[in-house]
Amino acid sequence: MPKHNILKIVTLIFILAWFALSVLVLAHYPGSKFIYSVFSITFLAMLTGGLYKQDSYCYMFLTVFMWLGFWLKFTVHAISGARYAEPIGAFIPIPTSLDNILVISTLAAFAVIVAGFLCRLIPGGAAYCSVKQNICPQWYPRFRKWLWLGLWLCIILIPGLNTVLGINQIGLVPRTILHWPLNFLIAWFLGIGLSMGIVTLLWWDILVKTKPLQGIFAILTEASIVSASLLSRGTFLWHVLPAVAASAKNFKELFTAISKRKVFLAGCAAALLFAVSFTMANTMRQYFYSADVISVLSSKGNSDYKGNNVKGLTLAVKGFVAEFTDFFQKASSMVIGRWIGVEGVMAVSAYPLKGRDTFLKALMEKRELGKADFYQSVCQSGVGDDLYFQVGSLPGFAAFFYYSGSLLVIFIGVLLFTLAITFSEVAVGYLTGNPFMCSLWGLAAANTAAQLSAPRQMLPYFFAIICAVVFIRFIRCDYI
Repeated sequence: MPKHNILKIVTLIFILAWFALSVLVLAHYPGSKFIYSVFSITFLAMLTGGLYKQDSYCYMFLTVFMWLGFWLKFTVHAISGARYAEPIGAFIPIPTSLDNILVISTLAAFAVIVAGFLCRLIPGGAAYCSVKQNICPQWYPRFRKWLWLGLWLCIILIPGLNTVLGINQIGLVPRTILHWPLNFLIAWFLGIGLSMGIVTLLWWDILVKTKPLQGIFAILTEASIVSASLLSRGTFLWHVLPAVAASAKNFKELFTAISKRKVFLAGCAAALLFAVSFTMANTMRQYFYSADVISVLSSKGNSDYKGNNVKGLTLAVKGFVAEFTDFFQKASSMVIGRWIGVEGVMAVSAYPLKGRDTFLKALMEKRELGKADFYQSVCQSGVGDDLYFQVGSLPGFAAFFYYSGSLLVIFIGVLLFTLAITFSEVAVGYLTGNPFMCSLWGLAAANTAAQLSAPRQMLPYFFAIICAVVFIRFIRCDYI
């Protein structure tokens, strides 16, 4: 079947599903039917603009994240009546409150739509996502083998070191504090640094006409190992999806020599590795989050540490099989519950002290180890200061700008933030000439916006990315 026919069929099925779900909500929604209709149509328009002939990976990922976190989540919960997985503070779901939430969400989506329109309208606003700069360092073929060897060692050693020392694991305060800036660098390499190295060498392999299979295998392997090391079930997707998006958009230019059979096998391998890494992360969470392990970690010099640790690991290995059998159930629940969006708006809308001072307080907040951040009190998550756990909910950038209590600030804030991260992708494309790097940056920036909580805390992370991008630009110059 021709590709365009498949796309037409998928699009038709999606529109029918969207229409059916919207009608179901209208039949039960206690608030204004008109407000929900505008909310639903606006988010559909935003998603369409993000996917149809889009020149920016960042904008595409952002619209998908927002659609999942706002429209899909609200719609499914409105139909099922189920409680939200994330805390919503003092919010009471009465008709007027629900209408207010939909108005705020619609305004944020409209700001994203306007930002997308401006990016297309302004010269140079289209982000770099196609193959244009075919520049590879002349020295690369001579050192290719050693670069890949060094990168493979990093892919194995850094996540392994993180698992043993507990430097950066989701929900846990670091168990080991190394000399500055080693903790930050290890966390950064796990978050995006290793992925940046892989997509750089993968891109150069493509430019020198080398088969990209090693790069594809490296992406899948790194995503699996890092996901388990971080105890993060979503990391696998964040490290694989950028390469998938860049490959899909530039497939003819990048992979002319790869057969459809190999593409299918790569897809099957990715699906299997995702299931394994997802299960491994769940299993390790149960181990590290258990009361027995925490009590052992909190007892320095405890002679029973080794025996308890071995016992805990044995139970974790046995639990892996049980977790794997529940993979589809848990993964499907995350399709709805994983995305940040509407709960944050609910929690902030019910917070009584919104205003300029609250907004500035959240803007300048700096997180501290073992201390709950400001949003935990807003959403009433029940998370307090803890010496061993570092868990909590996230508001997202729409809710973050609503700390001000002003709809105008929401619109301007979301608009400018979207423009800033979208145009930043243009700079990444100019410096690296690498569509995989643009896609990786785009997802990281979009995910930061969708989960925005403490902007100040993200500055070192993105500064390190910028330094790495500039370094890549420098070493690919001909005179090096």
